[in-house]
Amino acid sequence: MKRIYGVFCGAVILFSVIAISIGCASLRAVNNRALSPEYMFAWDFLDVFFLFRDNIPRDPFAFASPVELYESVNEPFTNYYTPNQASRILNSLGTSSAGLGVRLDSVQSGYALREVFPNTPAEKAGLKKGDTLTSINGKKTAGLSARKVSQLLSGKRGEQKELEIARANDEHFAITVAIDEFLAPSVFSDSLTPQIAYIFISSFFTQTAVPGGTAAEFKNALQETAWADQTILDLRDNPGGEIGQAVQVVSEFLEPQTPIVKATERTLNPNTAQGITVDTTWVSLENHSSAVNRTFFVLMNQATASASEFLIASFNAHRSDIISIGSRSYGKARGQAVVLTPDSGLSVVTFALITPIDGPSYDMTGIEPNIKIGSREDALDKALEIAESRLTKASLDSRSENNKVSLLRYMYSLQNRKPMAIREFNANGIFLQ
Repeated sequence: MKRIYGVFCGAVILFSVIAISIGCASLRAVNNRALSPEYMFAWDFLDVFFLFRDNIPRDPFAFASPVELYESVNEPFTNYYTPNQASRILNSLGTSSAGLGVRLDSVQSGYALREVFPNTPAEKAGLKKGDTLTSINGKKTAGLSARKVSQLLSGKRGEQKELEIARANDEHFAITVAIDEFLAPSVFSDSLTPQIAYIFISSFFTQTAVPGGTAAEFKNALQETAWADQTILDLRDNPGGEIGQAVQVVSEFLEPQTPIVKATERTLNPNTAQGITVDTTWVSLENHSSAVNRTFFVLMNQATASASEFLIASFNAHRSDIISIGSRSYGKARGQAVVLTPDSGLSVVTFALITPIDGPSYDMTGIEPNIKIGSREDALDKALEIAESRLTKASLDSRSENNKVSLLRYMYSLQNRKPMAIREFNANGIFLQ
């Protein structure tokens, strides 16, 4: 179904920092009060796309601002953001992060640079994969915890870090690197044992360090870990993101055209230029399915939210072999439509309610894991224990594996991000299926 949004006077729907142009410029007088194009745009967008129709105010023009209008519907994920707030929200629609742009692994002499991300302060300063970070601002890194190293490398944009580096051939040197913004990867993979791989997905976005976003990164991670007999997929603290990216990721686990989730959505009737409510089923895509025959364990917690939750809901419906371990998920089964307004504000409106193919709704309640584990470290330990029980026993220091995973997650999980499940639009205002 094509869904074209002509009601917005030529508006191009924003998704992940796509520009929008507005052709409307008229004022509307209501109760002897002139309402601005900004207010009228915010109201039109809310009226067309807001799913919970009983919450729509009887008098939509009784409010002093779009902020008050959106607050009146009393729905936690529907908000109007002023132009000053909008840039911060737009930055959350991607993996923009402040830091140095390296991936570290603990070694005896400090922390080795396992990867230097492109177009980052670290790369621009000349740091290379294989270098060892031995000191940060005079503090030796050997023996430091992952959390402490992450804290030492954190800071505000422009803040300088004095680093001591050991390179091959006994080369040692000091270098100063300033923290700056860069696009981080959203998917990370590593080996935990010779037979067990680990993949961490921090979010689902198009704007990441790799063209094609999270979906392309995940496909690469699957190829890089094709050697593994068992794979641990970590979705802990994943706040969600773009539904289109998450659909591509979950499609790797399923045969094409497999129902993923059901949704009740608001869209625009192109014949009447009014919003309508429709029921749809999202299905897995063609040309994916590369993880259909692989064995996975999924880690989840109370901050596993939104777009990441419908992966788990789909696993529960179609991949009973995938064991989930951790704590109950966040419980956000609602999708948002996002648009940039005439004054460069931002309208965010809940347009969809997602339900599992089988089983009860998890909206505002969350999804229970197959195996409930309280602490973060114990969840990984339990996954390793089960995975190893299926394999030939091998020596494994679970503490060192937890340290490796903790460092990776501390540095590159998107902390303090709101749970997100936002639907993708193209430049013509049409939902991308």
